[in-house]
Amino acid sequence: MDDPNTAERETRALWELMEEQHLDEGFIIVGNGKERDWHNPDHANQIIHQIPAWRWLMDTRS
Repeated sequence: MDDPNTAERETRALWELMEEQHLDEGFIIVGNGKERDWHNPDHANQIIHQIPAWRWLMDTRS
């Protein structure tokens, strides 16, 4: 996700899925990367959370 072309491709695909499924929140789990949020420029209420795999695996929420 550090490469702008990769980030564009992955977020665009997830934005499309979120739109089809009427979701406001999505997640991208990255093996080696930083935590960040992506905001949809076309839909202000949609957000994608980018989370490192180690943090996702350690999440204790049900």
